Amino acid sequence: MPKNLNSGTAVSRFETAGNVEIKPASWWAVGSVSLGSFATVTTEFLPVGLLPGIAADLGTRVSHVGLMMAVPGILAAISAPSCIALFSHVDRKRLLLGLLSILLASNLIVALSSQFWLTLTGRVLLGFALGGFWTIAGSLGPRLRPGKEGVKATAYILAGVSIGTVAGIPAGTLIGEAFGWRAAFETAAVVTVAVGLLIAALLPALPGKRSAGIKQMLSLASEQKIRRMFAAALLIYVGHFAAYTLPPLCRTPRISKARRWGCCCLPLASQQSLAIWLAGHWLPGTRRPRC
Repeated sequence: MPKNLNSGTAVSRFETAGNVEIKPASWWAVGSVSLGSFATVTTEFLPVGLLPGIAADLGTRVSHVGLMMAVPGILAAISAPSCIALFSHVDRKRLLLGLLSILLASNLIVALSSQFWLTLTGRVLLGFALGGFWTIAGSLGPRLRPGKEGVKATAYILAGVSIGTVAGIPAGTLIGEAFGWRAAFETAAVVTVAVGLLIAALLPALPGKRSAGIKQMLSLASEQKIRRMFAAALLIYVGHFAAYTLPPLCRTPRISKARRWGCCCLPLASQQSLAIWLAGHWLPGTRRPRC
């Protein structure tokens, strides 16, 4: 295996194995994948500031509408390893475009739905697209920019998460307050189309070669260092997402929901952006410690 393809995550060791070397892609191509990260994280968190309006419009409880957040997360956890096992032979560019197509369908179904079950169906599609996109996009950095620049490319791809966190949720809430919650999902659909066109134009073909089966994916759980990573990630994200329940409880009549979300998300996103930037510039020349 080429040395410059052995710098990804535990998932990408199956993802990149057996692939031929390609010429480094442009940073514009890396940026297009980062925008895909932005589109997915924005769509994932879009309902957070819109739950009361959605519940009132669809005639259901806010607690039921909360499934729009829970269901995609559960399905994403299932679809992430399944995507590698079932579609590892598919060209990565085509796979990303296919996942963005599912994301587009999800946004359109939610925006046009008149009943809650149909809205939830759209979010089910999001769950499959979300897990698949993160599995693929997160491991593309070393393939797009081989060598030391692979870590930096991965950092730029993940920066889309921070941008979506600080801008996506407040923007969605702002659009929802001004034009209704459906307009927020319609806007997300337009953004998804634009990102898909950029990826189609800028991203080179990235053929998949080796297939990793479900047993191979599950074998990761037998490694102690991987279990430690899983435990750390679990604790981080439980705290991360639990914090999203707090802003609606803040009693600030003079501040709109969109501005409230911006104030709450800005410190978090700033820390994420700084950490990603430091990792992208520090790790390429540093030997990674063992877990």
